[in-house]
Amino acid sequence: TARDALPQRERDIFVDIVWIISQLLLDEDAKGKAKWESLVKSAFNFILIDDLPPSMRRETLLCLKSITQGCVDTSTALKDILCPASSGKRNRRAEFENLTALSTVFLKCGDFDCQKHICELLFRLVKANLLDADVASTVFTHVSSQFKDLFKIKNNALMFKALKTLVRHFNAAQGSNATVASFEATSLRFGALEMSDDWVNFGTDMLSAHAILDGSDGAEPVDILYSDIRTFSMPSSNVVHVGIRSKPIGLACDDPYDVHDDAWIQIEFQQHNMPAILEQVFRMSKHSTVVDLYITDSNLIPAKKVSTGILDLDI
Repeated sequence: TARDALPQRERDIFVDIVWIISQLLLDEDAKGKAKWESLVKSAFNFILIDDLPPSMRRETLLCLKSITQGCVDTSTALKDILCPASSGKRNRRAEFENLTALSTVFLKCGDFDCQKHICELLFRLVKANLLDADVASTVFTHVSSQFKDLFKIKNNALMFKALKTLVRHFNAAQGSNATVASFEATSLRFGALEMSDDWVNFGTDMLSAHAILDGSDGAEPVDILYSDIRTFSMPSSNVVHVGIRSKPIGLACDDPYDVHDDAWIQIEFQQHNMPAILEQVFRMSKHSTVVDLYITDSNLIPAKKVSTGILDLDI
């Protein structure tokens, strides 16, 4: 699969190259971005690749956001990919093949930040009157009305907060089909990092949280691959401690991390979420021998039926 075909070093090189392109695009005005229009199709096709490693899909989505932000030409190119031969208004479903493919990626990508970027791209196209809200909202099965409600929020900070809530609600509504589950912890610690909130996202390959890193404009994802877990323990029924093997994805070399601390990650979950958290621990064990051994040694037994993710949230 694509997830296994590339060694980590090659994945890192790809991510770095796409990141550089994104940074170059940030300095371009609309006229400058228009020259990169041909990149829109290539980037879109790339994010549709089955089983693409989350870091590669995420960085490519960020590049798509950079190239389309504030540029009518590139935004229109993206709209034409999603809804060819139309102005983005209601049309025959067959014409939305790429939008349907994007819906599949949104559900199956297994990464919260990838989902967030897809949601933001669609929001921008609707906001720019390039794509109809009814068409775009079909991506958000069971929570389509929540996507439309985003356009009623005038404050940008509140809108982006609501957008993240929408993604969490989407995942919670998918039940066993969900590839991401999000939980708000009572307390969350990643070593000495300044965490931006107490949300923890369990994806297909990794758990992630968001931190305020030096040199960043806002919250940045910090990812721990399940396969990179060195130690795992639960000192009490609702507390998880994790030790890591190497630098987490998303951190720069000078960001603080400690591969010798068996409790570098400390998460205290809300007790009522623990049945669903344990379901995620069993999910992690499929990628981590360390977690699998802990489950065996502790005689942990999964619940017969568990509600995935979250349900009721304030925006």
